[in-house]
This record gives sequence, structure tokens and C-alpha cells, in this order.
Amino acid sequence: MLSRSSEGDECLRFEAAVDGLTWSSVVRAVLEANDGTPVGYADVEGQIHSNPPPQAPIAATALFILVDETQKPTNSTLQKLLNRG
Repeated sequence: MLSRSSEGDECLRFEAAVDGLTWSSVVRAVLEANDGTPVGYADVEGQIHSNPPPQAPIAATALFILVDETQKPTNSTLQKLLNRG
């Protein structure tokens, strides 16, 4: 996956478990918290999925999120955010 965008954003992996939320719900929650832009996830088998269908429920162990220098999400804050899902 992309590590740095042309605008200086970084694509980082965050260990956060998701089970049964739709991809659009995950993206909306992270965007609304200003924690970056999710672009994909790693499933329970370690397979990476980028740009999944919005209404697809996912089972993930990690999220790949584009963040800029002002956004400071952590594994813990993202997990708490998604647990509210």
C-alpha cells in the first residue's frame, strides 16, 4: 500500500478489530472523528482489501488510514471509536 501521498499524507496501519460493521460505517466514523481517511483493511487471515464496497460488512484486524501531520489517531482511540459503531 501507499506510504506517502503527493500531499505529504502517510498511509499507516492501525491495529483495530472490526467485526460486522459495514465499510461505509467504518469510514464515516473515522472521517467524522478527523482521524484520517480509511483506504483499506487487513482481514483475519492477513489479506489486504483496498476500497471495499461501501455496504460490505467487514471482519478486520487492522485498518490502513491516510493521515496528515495534524491527525494523531492511535490503535486505542480507533478501537474505542469503532466499538461505538
